Amino acid sequence: MENKQSLPMNWWKFCKYFRFPVNIAMWIISLITICNNVLDGDFYYIDIVAILVPAIYIIFQFIVYSNFIKETKNGYKLLISSFFVELIISSALYAYSNSTDFHFTQSFIIYAVIWGFIFVYPNCVYFSKRKYVFEQNSTISSEQHNTTLLDNNVTKSTEKNTQQSTNTSWQGYLDKTFKPRGETTTTSLSEIRLENNTNTIKDDLTDNNCKDKFCRNCGSPLLETDNFCAVCGKKINLS
Repeated sequence: MENKQSLPMNWWKFCKYFRFPVNIAMWIISLITICNNVLDGDFYYIDIVAILVPAIYIIFQFIVYSNFIKETKNGYKLLISSFFVELIISSALYAYSNSTDFHFTQSFIIYAVIWGFIFVYPNCVYFSKRKYVFEQNSTISSEQHNTTLLDNNVTKSTEKNTQQSTNTSWQGYLDKTFKPRGETTTTSLSEIRLENNTNTIKDDLTDNNCKDKFCRNCGSPLLETDNFCAVCGKKINLS
């Protein structure tokens, strides 16, 4: 079985760096020439079609070429479709230019068959064997997107763990620093003060002449003798 990585890419590079740019440039020149001819002569409704067809085809070629050089997921489909669009337009132009000697339909079919076997079919076979280039690039982009999402999740998780660790360390510092003398229980300082104040919270809420009963920073209950919050360390503002 032929190794995909060993397939020659000479025609690929030729199309990428020469054929597509030159083809687009030639169509732009043709469009300018058609516009000049229309302006110099009498105007007919068929001239609108003669201008719109090259203009639309140039825009289409720009889209195909952009996806081709970027090797996007849709680049392969656009590339194959461009060969058939080019076949139809080229056959129509050839049939139109030779309509005096042959019938338009006959000329169109003859040119389409010849150009299809000489150019369209070989290119379809060539690029179909190298379709993996577009698929591989799409897979890499998907993996990069998934990696970015994973990195963002890891960063958020790390920040959350760091915040929890900081809160735990600060709580331990408060419990160690402000623990009542002679206290041997393992209950944290915040739990002790919350238990001591549970029965007096309602009364404290109605007393507007004393200082704050709850920390304005974290909402933890306070004692009248507290100058700092036992949970967050915020200094207590006097009423």
